[in-house]
Amino acid sequence: MRGYYSDILTSNSGECSKFEENIVPIVENAFNESKDSSNIPSGTKFKCWLIIYSQSFPESSYDPKVFVPFYVPPGHCPRKVAIDRKRREFERYSIETLLLDKHNISTTDLIPKPNEDYRDSSKAWEHYLFLEDFDNEDYDYRTPSEWLSLGQDGNVRKPVPALALLPISDDNHDDDIRSRGVKWYWQRCGVLDYDMKTRRWFVQKTDSSDRILDKEGHPVVNGGMDSHGYYCHLDSQYWIPRIQLMFLAEDPVIFAERVASAYKARNEAESTIIYNLYLDCMPTSGIAKLDQGVLDEITELVLNGSPQLKNDKGLDKVIQLLQREITTDHWRSMNDIIMRKICAKNLPEYAFIKPPNIPKQKARWKGTVEIPQFDFKATKEKFTFNTMFTRPEVITASALAQLECLSAKEKYLLNFPIIKAVRIEEFEQLQTQTCQQTSSYLKTTWIENISRQIRLNLRESGKGWFNIYETDYYVYSKSKLKKFLDSIRFCMQDALRYNVFGSLNGFVNMIEDTCVDCLDLPKDYEWLDDLHSSRILPKHNPIFLVDLIIDSDGVHYNINLEDFEKCCIQVFDKAINSVQNISQIERFVVEGMSWSEDPLIEAVGIREPEVEILRKKLRSILQSAYIPMNAYSNQYKSYIELSNLEITSYVSDFQRVYESQSLSAYDLKIEATKQFEESRVIETVMPTTITIGPFLVNVETLRGRLMKKRIDMAKAILDLLASQLRKHSDNICDVFEGIARKLYEKPNTIEELTSMHEYISNIPDLLEEQQECIEKVLNQYDFIDEFCYNLNDDDFTVKWTALAWPNKIGKLVEEIEKSLEEDEERFRKLQISDLAAFSDKIDSLTMMVSSTAAYTDIGKAHEIANEVRRLHKQLLEAQQTALLFNSRERLFDMPITNFDRITTLLKDFEPFRVMWIAVSDWLKTQDAVMTDPLSSLDPVAIEKQVTEGYKVMHKSIRVFSELPGVQEVANQIKMAIEEFKPFVPLIQALRSPGMTSRMWEMISDRTGILVVPKASLTFAKCLEMHLQDHIDVITEVADIAGKEYSLESALNKMMHDWESINFEVQPYKQTGTYILKVAEEINQQLDDHIILTQAMSFSPYKKPFEERISAWESRLQITQEVIDEWINCQKSWLYLEPIFSSEDIVRQLPVEGKRFGTMEKIWRKIMRITHDHPNVITLCPDSRILNNLRECNNLLEQVQRGLSEYLEMKRQAFPRFFFLSDDELLEILSQTKDPTAVQPHLKKCFENIAKVGEYIQLYIFFKPLLFCWLRRLNAILIQ
Repeated sequence: MRGYYSDILTSNSGECSKFEENIVPIVENAFNESKDSSNIPSGTKFKCWLIIYSQSFPESSYDPKVFVPFYVPPGHCPRKVAIDRKRREFERYSIETLLLDKHNISTTDLIPKPNEDYRDSSKAWEHYLFLEDFDNEDYDYRTPSEWLSLGQDGNVRKPVPALALLPISDDNHDDDIRSRGVKWYWQRCGVLDYDMKTRRWFVQKTDSSDRILDKEGHPVVNGGMDSHGYYCHLDSQYWIPRIQLMFLAEDPVIFAERVASAYKARNEAESTIIYNLYLDCMPTSGIAKLDQGVLDEITELVLNGSPQLKNDKGLDKVIQLLQREITTDHWRSMNDIIMRKICAKNLPEYAFIKPPNIPKQKARWKGTVEIPQFDFKATKEKFTFNTMFTRPEVITASALAQLECLSAKEKYLLNFPIIKAVRIEEFEQLQTQTCQQTSSYLKTTWIENISRQIRLNLRESGKGWFNIYETDYYVYSKSKLKKFLDSIRFCMQDALRYNVFGSLNGFVNMIEDTCVDCLDLPKDYEWLDDLHSSRILPKHNPIFLVDLIIDSDGVHYNINLEDFEKCCIQVFDKAINSVQNISQIERFVVEGMSWSEDPLIEAVGIREPEVEILRKKLRSILQSAYIPMNAYSNQYKSYIELSNLEITSYVSDFQRVYESQSLSAYDLKIEATKQFEESRVIETVMPTTITIGPFLVNVETLRGRLMKKRIDMAKAILDLLASQLRKHSDNICDVFEGIARKLYEKPNTIEELTSMHEYISNIPDLLEEQQECIEKVLNQYDFIDEFCYNLNDDDFTVKWTALAWPNKIGKLVEEIEKSLEEDEERFRKLQISDLAAFSDKIDSLTMMVSSTAAYTDIGKAHEIANEVRRLHKQLLEAQQTALLFNSRERLFDMPITNFDRITTLLKDFEPFRVMWIAVSDWLKTQDAVMTDPLSSLDPVAIEKQVTEGYKVMHKSIRVFSELPGVQEVANQIKMAIEEFKPFVPLIQALRSPGMTSRMWEMISDRTGILVVPKASLTFAKCLEMHLQDHIDVITEVADIAGKEYSLESALNKMMHDWESINFEVQPYKQTGTYILKVAEEINQQLDDHIILTQAMSFSPYKKPFEERISAWESRLQITQEVIDEWINCQKSWLYLEPIFSSEDIVRQLPVEGKRFGTMEKIWRKIMRITHDHPNVITLCPDSRILNNLRECNNLLEQVQRGLSEYLEMKRQAFPRFFFLSDDELLEILSQTKDPTAVQPHLKKCFENIAKVGEYIQLYIFFKPLLFCWLRRLNAILIQ
């Protein structure tokens, strides 16, 4: 070794660097001398790489077992030297040579061969029994687990080097191992695993480089299993018995002796079998029978030794069978003697028969067996005194109790295996029911059965060692009964412990068997197969049935996966707790004794190490099962949108697109086809169920729902198309029904008849237009028929009704045209007769108009006004009738009659009508003004009536100059109006809207006339009081009243406007409080009303409302201040709330955090009040709210000031923080325990750095506070 390492050492360090990985590490040698002596330096030695050993096997796997202590005194052979010497000794031997030279056994003799020519008796029989059946395991000085542990290398179990008797060719796996074509040879191999059930070893041949590799060239470790727990199954791998396997760490000499011993035992067994076969085939004829007297003597001796058998009913039959068997054995013994004699005389001829050697026994001098000298009676008495089993009833009771314990062992507390997957509730119920039944059996039936069996068997024991009626505890504690019951208790405890651990292990193994493929999955495992296939399968059957669900929460299972772990752990613990309070049987057997307490059987503790290991294993197994379940559910995320889609919203959205983009029926067909195809895709892609570890996932419900949704969407599209086509069909039918209704209308006049002719002439164009619509609709109905869509009865009727309308309308037109010809002739005759009657009516109207000049009586003005109104109406009707007759004459192609006389009559009659109506209206107004209450007068209407009446009378005087009577009437009314005109200002003043009682008192004070505004006060009474003499004073007071009224109205309007204005209060995130949204209109209105109120305060007419104006102005001012403070406070709170919601910030700024907390309490209280009472003008004019908001703003200002100082301090501590804004720096400081929070801001803090990668994270392997991390990072960057 010294030469090996000196060859690679050079003075050039650069050359040495390439051998850096091959430098041999120096390990400290455990030389006790160097450690114990202070004068001797510690010895060291080189630990050489395993150059002479294969890399597939650990160095320790070659070490033989030596019985040398680890610490060896000076002068003795060290343990390592002894191991090395023993190993070198083993290497010198060859197993083939040892077997052949020392034991005369060749390799071909070890494997059995079939005797193909079994009829040739001259040939020797070949070995036909397997050697493994005669293997003596006493030669093995290591257990299977100890042999496998030789390959343990850290956390990896490597193969163990060995020699195995294996076929030379690996192509004979399917051949019978006894076939002569299979050649066997001792070959180098690696031992991978051991099967306890079959007692066979799993080995693999080494390759040409003495390596144990799989198909991909990777080393085979951990028993040759892959990550899913399955064997690789290579051609070079075999399951072989121990007799065919010799470990390299095993003594070849001893192993050869072991093989030779098995070989010899097999030879003897084969010879004995062949010899006995020949014996059984020899005839019995000619051999003397056993004398009947001998048989009778044997029978008599047996019956005398067992007198109780004499009374047995089936004794005679049994004696006959036994005598026959004795006779057969006699004949066989005789044949054996004959066979041995013949074989001895003719040895060459019978060489293939080897009689078994029977060792000769020395003849005894005496007919009895000699025994050592001892005091049998004393020994018997001593044994009888100490043993409990001196009575048959005790033995019987013990045996029965043991049987009950054996029965209790197999009544497991938990139900396994589960044959059919069940819901978690059913699983829990099933396990709970089993647990309750078993625990109930153990606590009652089991105890009662054992107690009853003991009492039944010991009830006749009486007083003594087994007195079950004992009442003295001291006597009982010294009796054998106490020991007997203690032994039974130990048996019960043992049975109970076996039961509990058997239940727990069976339960955990059942879960583990279903999760075997989940155990090695990474946490970021992704589902690589389609939705139908699963690589994560249980060994037997899945246990839990779950439903895959998609709803508004996303993709998940109907049961939270963590609930399965909780359920199994609860079942696990319940099984342990259910057997904690099982009573001992003492108080049930010894009933006569009083027991102060109920002693219990010691049960399995819920916190025992073995229980904790099983519980931890169960948790780990179930948690690993969640990984593929989550991975599988993630594959369904693409269906979330479909699952949560509402059909109504889908149809409305599609209809909106359909209408906005003017989609055609073909587009609807395409969409429906797409939905049907998507439904079929879902049916193909999604399974009904899939097994994933312990879970049987039911996807059928989800698949059916999604398929149904796709089909419903398609049907909705078809419904939409059908409804659209129904609308088109209805429109077509409505058009035709309108045509039919029009045609069915009976013309009552020639105008209607002419209109009907014109309408009928346009019908062909309408029919042609509607025919195109019908064809288009029918083509679109074909789209629906492709989907076998069933129209409802109404739609079906409308469709074919629309198709039949054109033909129906054609027939109807023919009928109507015939009817119209008859109606036209009838209307012509009627026209002629109506013209003659109308001429007479015109003459009558002419006479009536002429008679109006004689009306001159003002006293009948109202009757005359009604008469002229009626006559004017008749003239207008006659004028319209004349136009109608002229129109009909044109339609009949008759000469046009002249009706100009009617127009002349209207012109001549108009002055009379206007004058008499004005006279009547004036007389009514004059009477109302004088007699009606003053409060009911309308000064505007009175003024209008006076003005218009005066104009009409003035014009009438000029027009009727030739009619003196009529002119005199107009002149009289004109003079009356002129006399009334001076009173109009007085009426307007008295009826001013602001005339309150205070104004009336002012009028009374200034005029000296007491005027009281009663309901009975009329204008006539006012004239009687001569108020017209004080018109100036009254007008002045009325003007003041009007100004005050305007001021009061504006004030009331402002107050009314604010009654309906409320704050908009919205919840803020998840804080549990609200924020205020102040509309700009509120601020604008508030400013406008403050300005208007201030203007009112300067008005000279404010005095009656001065207090109201002042109070209102104060309310508005406070409201404005509150809103301003409120908005400022809310802005600051919104900025600081997310900052102080971080525990890191509050911990670093305790004073500011406390101030912010105080402020937030006030803020939340104000916002709660605002949410309950949001009216602006009711809430804001409150000085307490204003003071609270000012206090909040003051606290927030202090908090912001402290926060700014804190940020400045942090920037001083780490100057690179000056490159960050306050918000960015606060984001970092709110996560000081997580250095990675600074990652997004590194590009601002450091030049040319965007992110810190793995190298820095590995180098700084711990997570210190943020500043330590940044300083460390800064130091690394500087380096």
